[in-house]
Amino acid sequence: MILKKTTDEYLVHTTTCGDVTEVLTAADYRGVNIEICFDIRPNEAHYHKNFDEIYFSMDGRFDLRLYDPVADAFTDASIGPNEMVLIPHGVHHVIVRSDARNRLLVLNIPYFDAGDEFPSDKL
Repeated sequence: MILKKTTDEYLVHTTTCGDVTEVLTAADYRGVNIEICFDIRPNEAHYHKNFDEIYFSMDGRFDLRLYDPVADAFTDASIGPNEMVLIPHGVHHVIVRSDARNRLLVLNIPYFDAGDEFPSDKL
């Protein structure tokens, strides 16, 4: 069993998403990472080769642009409070617009690896 309190969380800075509060990391559990992004702004287009991401809007609206190289298809998506998008590994993605005040819960499956963030040449 793992119990995490707000006093256990810590703030990190990522190149693609800015300041992120780490809730559950690979050091805690290698099955999933949990992060909360506060007031995230449009970020840099990127993709991951080895982990999937789930973006769940806790507050605010987010507009995303995605490119799936397997289908060779672009998709525009918008999520609001209590909505989510699952981004499989390999899919290029970028937040193109977000509300000024927002909270985005991000789950990385199986876990986040900073060395597995690659800039997109498609978005």
